Amino acid sequence: MISCDKISLMGKIRINLRQFIREIEVERRRDVTWAEICEGTGIAATTLNRLLSESSQRPDLDVLARICHYFNVPAGPIPFLIYEPDKAGGETADVERGD
Repeated sequence: MISCDKISLMGKIRINLRQFIREIEVERRRDVTWAEICEGTGIAATTLNRLLSESSQRPDLDVLARICHYFNVPAGPIPFLIYEPDKAGGETADVERGD
């Protein structure tokens, strides 16, 4: 049997990789190309494009780790991940679950 429950939406995690790369470019005083990132990380251009356009709904943790390693992100918070809490506080969504 499948039932439908309401769950509270708590917000979302946004990937702000484009801004992060801009900051790296300023720091290095040169452009960082997509091809350079793809070659250095082994990430496919389509995957990188989805991350840069913020259209990736479920980024792979391995991909995020490769980007962190490539840009020498220190252990701790990932600077290009941003948590945006739900502003309405009361929104809900229907979720199907099997009983």
